[in-house]
Amino acid sequence: MDILHPVPWRETLIPKIQPPAPVEGEPPLRYDLLRMILRQLGPFPNDTVLFGMGEDGYPVILEMNRPRAGALCLTADAHCGQYNLLRTALYSLTHLNHPDDVGFYVITKDDAWLYPLTQQEHCLGVEAPYRRSVDDLILHLVEVVDARRAGRRPGPNVLVILDDLGRILPHLEAEFQRDLQFLLRKGPAQGIWPLVYIHSADASRLWRDWISLAGTLLFGHLSDTRLAARLSIDDMPRAVSLYPGRAFGVFTGGRWLRFAIPAFFDEELATWQGGLR
Repeated sequence: MDILHPVPWRETLIPKIQPPAPVEGEPPLRYDLLRMILRQLGPFPNDTVLFGMGEDGYPVILEMNRPRAGALCLTADAHCGQYNLLRTALYSLTHLNHPDDVGFYVITKDDAWLYPLTQQEHCLGVEAPYRRSVDDLILHLVEVVDARRAGRRPGPNVLVILDDLGRILPHLEAEFQRDLQFLLRKGPAQGIWPLVYIHSADASRLWRDWISLAGTLLFGHLSDTRLAARLSIDDMPRAVSLYPGRAFGVFTGGRWLRFAIPAFFDEELATWQGGLR
Protein backbone atom coordinates (compact mmCIF):
# COMPACT_ATOMS: atom_id res chain seq x y z
CA MET A 1 0.00 0.00 0.00
CA ASP A 2 1.32 3.42 -0.87
CA ILE A 3 2.32 5.54 2.10
CA LEU A 4 0.05 8.39 0.97
CA HIS A 5 -3.10 6.29 0.83
CA PRO A 6 -5.68 5.72 3.47
CA VAL A 7 -4.73 7.63 6.59
CA PRO A 8 -6.86 8.48 9.66
CA TRP A 9 -7.38 12.15 8.90
CA ARG A 10 -9.16 11.44 5.61
CA GLU A 11 -12.28 11.19 7.78
CA THR A 12 -12.00 14.93 8.43
CA LEU A 13 -12.70 15.89 4.81
CA ILE A 14 -15.42 18.50 4.44
CA PRO A 15 -18.75 16.73 3.79
CA LYS A 16 -20.65 19.64 2.24
CA ILE A 17 -20.12 23.37 2.44
CA GLN A 18 -21.57 26.37 0.72
CA PRO A 19 -19.68 28.40 -1.90
CA PRO A 20 -17.80 31.36 -0.43
CA ALA A 21 -19.54 34.71 -0.56
CA PRO A 22 -18.00 37.04 -3.17
CA VAL A 23 -15.75 39.79 -1.86
CA GLU A 24 -16.62 43.29 -3.04
CA GLY A 25 -14.20 44.40 -5.75
CA GLU A 26 -12.80 40.91 -6.33
CA PRO A 27 -14.18 39.08 -9.38
CA PRO A 28 -15.16 35.42 -8.96
CA LEU A 29 -13.17 32.63 -10.54
CA ARG A 30 -14.59 31.58 -13.90
CA TYR A 31 -14.41 27.79 -13.87
CA ASP A 32 -15.99 27.56 -17.33
CA LEU A 33 -13.27 29.81 -18.72
CA LEU A 34 -10.61 27.86 -16.86
CA ARG A 35 -11.87 24.61 -18.40
CA MET A 36 -11.68 26.21 -21.85
CA ILE A 37 -8.10 27.34 -21.22
CA LEU A 38 -7.03 23.89 -20.06
CA ARG A 39 -8.71 22.27 -23.06
CA GLN A 40 -7.27 24.64 -25.67
CA LEU A 41 -3.72 24.76 -24.30
CA GLY A 42 -3.29 21.02 -23.79
CA PRO A 43 -1.81 18.53 -23.80
CA PHE A 44 0.26 19.37 -20.73
CA PRO A 45 3.19 17.41 -19.29
CA ASN A 46 2.40 14.73 -16.73
CA ASP A 47 1.83 15.87 -13.13
CA THR A 48 1.20 19.53 -13.93
CA VAL A 49 -0.46 22.37 -12.03
CA LEU A 50 -1.49 25.56 -13.87
CA PHE A 51 -1.44 28.94 -12.14
CA GLY A 52 -2.53 31.22 -14.98
CA MET A 53 -1.68 32.73 -18.34
CA GLY A 54 1.51 34.76 -18.63
CA GLU A 55 1.67 38.10 -20.41
CA ASP A 56 4.02 36.38 -22.87
CA GLY A 57 1.09 34.21 -24.01
CA TYR A 58 2.31 31.00 -22.38
CA PRO A 59 0.74 29.18 -19.43
CA VAL A 60 2.45 29.48 -16.05
CA ILE A 61 2.71 25.90 -14.81
CA LEU A 62 4.42 23.82 -12.17
CA GLU A 63 5.82 20.53 -13.48
CA MET A 64 5.85 18.38 -10.37
CA ASN A 65 8.30 15.90 -11.87
CA ARG A 66 10.91 18.67 -12.08
CA PRO A 67 11.79 19.68 -8.51
CA ARG A 68 14.07 22.59 -9.37
CA ALA A 69 11.19 25.04 -8.76
CA GLY A 70 11.39 24.25 -5.05
CA ALA A 71 8.71 25.08 -2.51
CA LEU A 72 6.34 27.88 -3.47
CA CYS A 73 5.45 30.97 -1.44
CA LEU A 74 2.56 33.29 -2.32
CA THR A 75 2.47 36.75 -0.72
CA ALA A 76 -0.37 39.23 -1.24
CA ASP A 77 -2.53 41.85 0.44
CA ALA A 78 -5.98 40.83 1.65
CA HIS A 79 -8.70 40.48 -1.00
CA CYS A 80 -6.22 40.49 -3.88
CA GLY A 81 -7.35 37.21 -5.39
CA GLN A 82 -5.10 34.86 -3.45
CA TYR A 83 -7.85 32.30 -2.94
CA ASN A 84 -8.83 32.44 -6.59
CA LEU A 85 -5.21 31.71 -7.43
CA LEU A 86 -5.13 28.73 -5.05
CA ARG A 87 -8.45 27.50 -6.45
CA THR A 88 -7.06 27.78 -9.98
CA ALA A 89 -4.06 25.64 -9.00
CA LEU A 90 -6.22 23.00 -7.30
CA TYR A 91 -8.82 22.90 -10.07
CA SER A 92 -6.13 22.42 -12.71
CA LEU A 93 -4.55 19.72 -10.55
CA THR A 94 -7.81 17.76 -10.47
CA HIS A 95 -8.57 18.40 -14.15
CA LEU A 96 -5.17 17.52 -15.59
CA ASN A 97 -4.05 14.62 -13.40
CA HIS A 98 -5.27 11.22 -12.27
CA PRO A 99 -5.70 10.91 -8.48
CA ASP A 100 -3.24 8.00 -8.46
CA ASP A 101 -0.58 10.37 -9.79
CA VAL A 102 -1.25 13.69 -8.02
CA GLY A 103 -3.09 14.65 -4.85
CA PHE A 104 -3.34 17.53 -2.40
CA TYR A 105 -3.64 18.39 1.28
CA VAL A 106 -4.75 21.75 2.67
CA ILE A 107 -4.10 23.22 6.12
CA THR A 108 -6.43 26.18 6.63
CA LYS A 109 -8.46 27.91 9.34
CA ASP A 110 -11.26 28.75 6.89
CA ASP A 111 -12.25 25.95 4.53
CA ALA A 112 -15.12 27.69 2.68
CA TRP A 113 -12.87 28.78 -0.19
CA LEU A 114 -12.19 25.13 -1.06
CA TYR A 115 -15.72 24.43 -2.30
CA PRO A 116 -16.25 22.13 -4.27
CA LEU A 117 -12.67 20.85 -4.64
CA THR A 118 -12.79 18.69 -1.52
CA GLN A 119 -15.23 16.37 -3.29
CA GLN A 120 -12.51 15.27 -5.72
CA GLU A 121 -10.59 12.01 -5.24
CA HIS A 122 -7.38 14.04 -5.44
CA CYS A 123 -8.17 15.56 -2.03
CA LEU A 124 -6.18 13.59 0.54
CA GLY A 125 -7.18 15.70 3.53
CA VAL A 126 -8.14 19.13 4.86
CA GLU A 127 -7.05 20.15 8.35
CA ALA A 128 -7.45 23.12 10.67
CA PRO A 129 -4.16 24.07 12.37
CA TYR A 130 -5.63 23.86 15.88
CA ARG A 131 -6.44 20.15 15.51
CA ARG A 132 -4.04 17.55 16.84
CA SER A 133 -4.40 15.67 13.56
CA VAL A 134 -2.46 18.41 11.75
CA ASP A 135 0.59 17.39 13.80
CA ASP A 136 0.08 13.81 12.60
CA LEU A 137 -0.18 15.02 9.02
CA ILE A 138 3.07 17.00 9.23
CA LEU A 139 4.89 14.02 10.75
CA HIS A 140 3.42 11.77 8.07
CA LEU A 141 4.71 14.01 5.29
CA VAL A 142 8.17 14.14 6.88
CA GLU A 143 8.17 10.33 6.99
CA VAL A 144 7.19 10.24 3.31
CA VAL A 145 10.08 12.53 2.39
CA ASP A 146 12.56 10.51 4.48
CA ALA A 147 11.33 7.23 2.98
CA ARG A 148 11.61 8.52 -0.57
CA ARG A 149 15.08 9.95 0.06
CA ALA A 150 16.07 6.43 1.10
CA GLY A 151 14.57 4.99 -2.07
CA ARG A 152 11.53 3.42 -0.40
CA ARG A 153 7.82 3.65 -1.14
CA PRO A 154 7.57 5.84 -4.24
CA GLY A 155 4.18 7.44 -4.66
CA PRO A 156 2.21 10.32 -6.16
CA ASN A 157 3.23 13.94 -6.26
CA VAL A 158 1.42 15.91 -3.57
CA LEU A 159 0.67 19.63 -3.32
CA VAL A 160 0.47 20.77 0.32
CA ILE A 161 -1.22 24.16 0.71
CA LEU A 162 -0.64 26.04 3.96
CA ASP A 163 -3.21 28.81 3.95
CA ASP A 164 -2.10 31.93 5.83
CA LEU A 165 1.05 30.74 7.55
CA GLY A 166 0.95 33.62 10.02
CA ARG A 167 -2.30 32.22 11.45
CA ILE A 168 -1.09 28.60 11.39
CA LEU A 169 2.24 28.95 13.21
CA PRO A 170 0.84 30.01 16.63
CA HIS A 171 -0.93 26.65 16.82
CA LEU A 172 2.23 24.60 16.13
CA GLU A 173 4.91 23.72 18.63
CA ALA A 174 8.51 24.47 17.70
CA GLU A 175 9.13 20.84 16.71
CA PHE A 176 6.41 20.89 14.09
CA GLN A 177 7.53 24.29 12.81
CA ARG A 178 10.97 22.79 12.21
CA ASP A 179 9.31 19.87 10.42
CA LEU A 180 7.49 22.30 8.14
CA GLN A 181 10.77 24.05 7.35
CA PHE A 182 12.24 20.65 6.50
CA LEU A 183 9.36 20.05 4.08
CA LEU A 184 10.02 23.39 2.38
CA ARG A 185 13.70 22.54 1.93
CA LYS A 186 13.53 18.84 1.05
CA GLY A 187 9.96 18.08 0.05
CA PRO A 188 9.85 19.05 -3.65
CA ALA A 189 12.76 16.78 -4.57
CA GLN A 190 10.67 13.89 -3.22
CA GLY A 191 7.35 14.92 -4.76
CA ILE A 192 5.97 16.74 -1.69
CA TRP A 193 5.32 20.32 -2.78
CA PRO A 194 4.54 22.94 -0.10
CA LEU A 195 2.65 26.00 -1.34
CA VAL A 196 2.58 28.56 1.46
CA TYR A 197 0.33 31.62 1.47
CA ILE A 198 1.66 34.46 3.64
CA HIS A 199 -0.42 37.59 4.18
CA SER A 200 1.58 40.72 3.42
CA ALA A 201 1.13 41.93 7.01
CA ASP A 202 3.18 38.92 8.19
CA ALA A 203 5.79 38.88 5.43
CA SER A 204 8.46 40.96 7.16
CA ARG A 205 8.58 38.85 10.32
CA LEU A 206 8.39 35.56 8.36
CA TRP A 207 10.99 36.50 5.76
CA ARG A 208 14.13 34.99 7.26
CA ASP A 209 12.73 31.69 8.58
CA TRP A 210 10.08 30.97 5.95
CA ILE A 211 9.95 33.01 2.74
CA SER A 212 13.70 32.64 2.25
CA LEU A 213 13.24 28.84 2.09
CA ALA A 214 10.98 29.03 -0.95
CA GLY A 215 12.41 28.23 -4.35
CA THR A 216 9.66 30.11 -6.21
CA LEU A 217 8.06 33.39 -5.09
CA LEU A 218 4.52 34.19 -6.24
CA PHE A 219 2.89 37.56 -5.67
CA GLY A 220 -0.50 39.19 -5.63
CA HIS A 221 -0.86 42.94 -5.27
CA LEU A 222 1.26 44.50 -2.50
CA SER A 223 0.47 48.06 -1.46
CA ASP A 224 3.64 48.40 0.66
CA THR A 225 6.40 49.59 -1.69
CA ARG A 226 9.20 48.82 0.79
CA LEU A 227 7.94 45.26 1.32
CA ALA A 228 7.55 44.69 -2.42
CA ALA A 229 11.15 45.84 -2.98
CA ARG A 230 12.48 43.66 -0.17
CA LEU A 231 10.81 40.53 -1.55
CA SER A 232 11.97 41.23 -5.09
CA ILE A 233 15.15 39.56 -6.29
CA ASP A 234 16.20 42.81 -7.99
CA ASP A 235 15.00 45.25 -5.29
CA MET A 236 12.31 46.63 -7.61
CA PRO A 237 8.80 46.91 -6.06
CA ARG A 238 7.18 45.09 -8.96
CA ALA A 239 4.25 43.65 -7.01
CA VAL A 240 2.93 47.16 -6.30
CA SER A 241 1.87 47.47 -9.94
CA LEU A 242 -0.12 44.22 -9.99
CA TYR A 243 -3.83 44.91 -10.48
CA PRO A 244 -5.62 43.71 -7.32
CA GLY A 245 -7.55 40.49 -7.82
CA ARG A 246 -6.65 40.12 -11.49
CA ALA A 247 -2.87 40.13 -11.97
CA PHE A 248 -0.15 38.11 -10.28
CA GLY A 249 3.59 37.84 -10.63
CA VAL A 250 6.31 35.24 -10.27
CA PHE A 251 10.07 35.21 -10.38
CA THR A 252 11.10 32.38 -12.66
CA GLY A 253 14.50 31.76 -14.16
CA GLY A 254 15.71 35.02 -12.66
CA ARG A 255 13.10 37.13 -14.42
CA TRP A 256 9.76 38.69 -13.48
CA LEU A 257 6.67 37.35 -15.21
CA ARG A 258 3.16 38.73 -14.80
CA PHE A 259 0.21 36.42 -15.30
CA ALA A 260 -3.58 36.39 -14.97
CA ILE A 261 -6.19 33.92 -13.78
CA PRO A 262 -9.67 33.55 -15.32
CA ALA A 263 -11.46 35.79 -12.83
CA PHE A 264 -13.35 38.65 -14.47
CA PHE A 265 -16.45 40.72 -14.07
CA ASP A 266 -19.19 40.17 -16.66
CA GLU A 267 -18.37 43.34 -18.57
CA GLU A 268 -14.73 42.25 -18.93
CA LEU A 269 -15.38 38.67 -19.91
CA ALA A 270 -16.36 39.12 -23.57
CA THR A 271 -13.23 41.12 -24.37
CA TRP A 272 -10.94 38.57 -22.74
CA GLN A 273 -12.61 35.59 -24.45
CA GLY A 274 -12.27 37.34 -27.78
CA GLY A 275 -8.54 37.71 -27.17
CA LEU A 276 -8.22 34.00 -26.39
CA ARG A 277 -9.64 33.07 -29.77
